Amino acid sequence: MLRYYLAGIILGDGNIERNWIRISTSSEFHKEIILKQLEALQIRHKVHWDKTSKVFRIRLKDTKLLQLLTLFNATTSPKTFTFRLDSLDSLKKEERVMLISGIIDAEGWVENDKGSLRIRFKIKNKQARDKIAEVLRKLNIQFSLFERNDKSYGLTIQRKDSLSKFLAQFYCPLILFKLLRLLAEAPNALGYTRHTTGATMGCDPERGSKSPKSAPSSDRGLQLALVKPEFRGA
Repeated sequence: MLRYYLAGIILGDGNIERNWIRISTSSEFHKEIILKQLEALQIRHKVHWDKTSKVFRIRLKDTKLLQLLTLFNATTSPKTFTFRLDSLDSLKKEERVMLISGIIDAEGWVENDKGSLRIRFKIKNKQARDKIAEVLRKLNIQFSLFERNDKSYGLTIQRKDSLSKFLAQFYCPLILFKLLRLLAEAPNALGYTRHTTGATMGCDPERGSKSPKSAPSSDRGLQLALVKPEFRGA
């Protein structure tokens, strides 16, 4: 299942060049998450810090990942990297959830909206945004859509029950890290406590549609161990 999360990361923050896959991230935390997954899958890779762009560049080659990306017509032109999620419905539920998790981790962020937490993501691919919205709708996760002047399309998850449902079913280590860091700064002001956060917000990839189980407190949530992937194999 890790390959589906990585495929989502690539669709959101990567590209393909002559059968080489490249991923960019400005987050050292997310870079470590990606590298641990590559190591777990025994995928050879190289990483370097781009001082000019201030991002980590990860370069890898994996036939199975390339085949998976082909399902979504992922192609790189001289100026853009494009894809479509028409094949999303053909995936198993767990595969679909992991792929979307990767896209949202790559393109998403967390905000404090006047004391209310919200998860947002945007992408310059309306078809992809709409397909993701369709999956969330089927899972009874409420959201709102938005469109920006730069021709990017996004969605917002804000209600507490919807945030909890999303984090219980999707594997989003970077989103969870950002959320817990925000809560650590002012948990009471945002209407959450460490107890309620630990009980409802634990992005566990093995949980799927099962009932949520307790997760560590927000102090431990800032550690890498909290979001170490438990999936094995493809």
